[in-house]
Amino acid sequence: MLAATGKLAGLSGIFDGVFSRASGRGWKVLFLSGFTVGGVVAGIVYPAGLDQTGAPALSSLGYAVAGFLVGLGTRLGSGCTSGHGLCGLPRLSRRSIVATLTFLTSGIATASVLAAWNDSASGGAALVTHETPVLAARYASLAAAAVGTLLTLTKREERAQWKAHLVSFLCGGSFAGGLVLSGMTQRAKVVNFLALRRNSWDPSLMFVLGFGVMVGLVGFPLVTRNLGAPLCRLPAKAEEEQSLATGTPLAEKFEIPTRTELDVPLVLGGWLFGIGWGVGGLCPGPAVVAATFGLPGPALAFMPSLVVGMRAAGPLKGALSLPHPSWVTGGKGKAS
Repeated sequence: MLAATGKLAGLSGIFDGVFSRASGRGWKVLFLSGFTVGGVVAGIVYPAGLDQTGAPALSSLGYAVAGFLVGLGTRLGSGCTSGHGLCGLPRLSRRSIVATLTFLTSGIATASVLAAWNDSASGGAALVTHETPVLAARYASLAAAAVGTLLTLTKREERAQWKAHLVSFLCGGSFAGGLVLSGMTQRAKVVNFLALRRNSWDPSLMFVLGFGVMVGLVGFPLVTRNLGAPLCRLPAKAEEEQSLATGTPLAEKFEIPTRTELDVPLVLGGWLFGIGWGVGGLCPGPAVVAATFGLPGPALAFMPSLVVGMRAAGPLKGALSLPHPSWVTGGKGKAS
């Protein structure tokens, strides 16, 4: 994704950007379309990846609360397990290290407390693939992905970026497929990783993140040192209102975050995201896959609340962006 388009594959930012009114979001629509298709295909090929057997019982209200906290936290903190974890840690980003440690700590604490409180609550059920509502949700998701893709490509300036959009689509599909195969879409596996219990702790997701970070440690420097610019360049600024026909400049460098300050929104966002992750066992990427595949809790409660939380983060983030002392920014002042 970075090599071809100059963008990082932070899922929460991409998902939120699809619902914004800013121009230049076509690549985000194509990424999410590919993500939807990839998740559905991977779930059909490997249904065990979406099996919810053994997951702690969670009411619709629980899904809604978890979704809201995850949406609010990811946008306040400017990332989640993909943006800060898979894309930030390999770059040794100071902000991403703090954010990841924060949401892991709060997620572990929340899941552990809930597990100790109601250790016998195991209400998950195996995924039933022949139920009409599940199939209807799946087909509706695929239809929405197709419509979003077609509407994006009806614009002249978007059609001109077809190579970058194709890569975005394929990267989205690969990302979703990896989530299903790795078990990130199984709430039981996530909760058993976060809840520190002597006889049931599941460390496998630690290896998912670890190997993902290893890929980034090798891949990001390889791309930035050997390529002078993205291979399939997108418009330089997402908020640019000009079309390509009137001379919108194309990105000549990779859009990698440069901020270094550790501010209130970053820490509070990571903390809230971790709590929501611990309650629901879902972060944005797995939630999107589970919802598009037709799982009722994620589709009907978690995802709508996720969108509401993301929308609420904007005003709150502005109010929380208070001045911070120079030691927080390393004596360099507030970075751009």
